[in-house]
Amino acid sequence: LVVDATLTDSLEPQITGPLSNLTSRQSEVLTLMANGWSNQHIADALVLSVRSVESVVSDIIRALSINPHESGINARVACVAMYLRSTKRTQPRP
Repeated sequence: LVVDATLTDSLEPQITGPLSNLTSRQSEVLTLMANGWSNQHIADALVLSVRSVESVVSDIIRALSINPHESGINARVACVAMYLRSTKRTQPRP
């Protein structure tokens, strides 16, 4: 699942809901994931190691109560889908 950045640029997590428990770093990484960024790209942009990004992604999966071992579920895609369902637009699209 890849979402065009022009669609997600003006999204922010709602005050309540599943994303409200994420740390600012987790929210930042999840936003980049929603834009289709790879772990390497996220690591480069945030000046982190790929291993650190992998750890944050694992923490996001756990925080959102997604079972990464459930058959037929891609946990990363499930996180992005939850992000898209749990955000609101902060400014109108042009």
